[in-house]
Amino acid sequence: KSADGPGVYGEHTGGGDIAAVRGFNATTPFIGFGGEFEGGWIGVIGNADLGGEGSRAGGSFHASNGDGENVGIIAYGTDTGVRGSSSSGYGIHGEST
Repeated sequence: KSADGPGVYGEHTGGGDIAAVRGFNATTPFIGFGGEFEGGWIGVIGNADLGGEGSRAGGSFHASNGDGENVGIIAYGTDTGVRGSSSSGYGIHGEST
């Protein structure tokens, strides 16, 4: 608990795709989630702003291996469930294979 900074902060300073903060709760099918975030305006913000070569993604979501429906993102809103914008390209892009 902190009055003037993050309650939990993690920083990975080495190389590679390693999470700075990770939550795990995957012991029983259809039960548990790895993290829960709540904000007065936005619950989760994902940024990928490092300069240099290659593409960036602010978030990546994956769901598989269930015997029911596997959904990457479920979004609810009293006005809009999903909204996106882009200065060039796709505001929201989805693919089903």
